Amino acid sequence: MSTLIEFFVTHDELIGILTTVENKCPVHYAVADVVPSKHPQVYESVVDIPKLSVTSHGDYNHTTTYLIQQRSQSFASRKIKRDDGTVWYATDWESCPGSMSFQPSAIFKRKAIILGRAAVEDREADSYPIYKLIASGIRSITKKECGVFVSQAADSLRKAGYRLTRNVKSPSKYDITQ
Repeated sequence: MSTLIEFFVTHDELIGILTTVENKCPVHYAVADVVPSKHPQVYESVVDIPKLSVTSHGDYNHTTTYLIQQRSQSFASRKIKRDDGTVWYATDWESCPGSMSFQPSAIFKRKAIILGRAAVEDREADSYPIYKLIASGIRSITKKECGVFVSQAADSLRKAGYRLTRNVKSPSKYDITQ
């Protein structure tokens, strides 16, 4: 059973939280994806991730997901044979069961903040202590609204006209509002 936290926080806040985590527990990040290369795209630090909190998609189902795990563990990929006979490789929880997933909340076209999520599949996973550090960092700078954690900086953007939403195509009545 997975454990999950959903949030709206800004880029600078995420960098602060994840840098603190890196200082307490050496971690690295891989893009969760299905690609032609068996070598996942890995980042040794959150500051190395380009466009961490920016998305070209207005839907949290299409924002970049990262796997986070201890640096002592390697990220793995699994083969997927496609209908056309080509082989692609998936980097995901199935190939990296000790990892946790992380989707940063992200700015979309200067009009919305798309929901962020952090999750660990199993409390026995090697990454559960990492998840706890991230969740604790998020909780320490946010308040809970409608089951989602919202930082003061995200709230300020909301007051300036940004939507706090899962999907910009959804009616605004489903946004996180005050």
